[in-house]
Amino acid sequence: MRKLICRCPETQQPVDLKLYTDYATLARIWSNSVRFQCPHCGAEHVTNVEAAWLEDTLEVISTARVS
Repeated sequence: MRKLICRCPETQQPVDLKLYTDYATLARIWSNSVRFQCPHCGAEHVTNVEAAWLEDTLEVISTARVS
């Protein structure tokens, strides 16, 4: 299971949504939305799951581009 991460729309900082999922579950909940209290700006935001990513997805992509 990996953490689901999104960005604060105000600061563009990554936010841990405190949701743990795998790729199969992510595919099933793709069209859902998530409401969260942002630790960066303090506001409450709503984001679509499709705008979020799993914790290590971007690390894998970045590493692949460097190699």
